[in-house]
Amino acid sequence: MFGKTSPRSGNFTVTLDNVTTTLSGQSSFTDFGSLLFFSTGLDPQIVHAVEVRNVDGSELSLSVGGFQTFIPYK
Repeated sequence: MFGKTSPRSGNFTVTLDNVTTTLSGQSSFTDFGSLLFFSTGLDPQIVHAVEVRNVDGSELSLSVGGFQTFIPYK
């Protein structure tokens, strides 16, 4: 998941298949194409659920087209 990091960004959570991770988008400079979250080893044969939440009301911006999924080649 790609998005913006900046001094005004804050904490957010990503819940993937009922496992929640708390992350921060805060940085000393602004970047619009930062990697905010990734996961590996997901079973491509099942449907996965993902939820992104802004937990502290600060800036949270995801890039247009910034949520990407890939199916591994066998």
